Amino acid sequence: MPRKWNGLGLLQKAVVQWCAVPRGHDYLCDRINRQRKGSRGNQVLDNLVRRGYLVNMDGVYRQTLLGQKAVKLTPTAFEQWRTLA
Repeated sequence: MPRKWNGLGLLQKAVVQWCAVPRGHDYLCDRINRQRKGSRGNQVLDNLVRRGYLVNMDGVYRQTLLGQKAVKLTPTAFEQWRTLA
């Protein structure tokens, strides 16, 4: 698999996949920090919200339509979808 998948790094893609079921801020930060052995959880989540892949509703992160498509579609299908949307 390439290093970038539809504009997402591997960690970012994993976080968006984890949010298929709405997840709390603490759970996600814990999981990111355990996987990467650092404290980058807030940075990753803020970046994904800013770019439109996740939405934060009262401390619970959910996928947006863009996040769902970025994870499920192949890169060529994702590009076609982005041009049509």
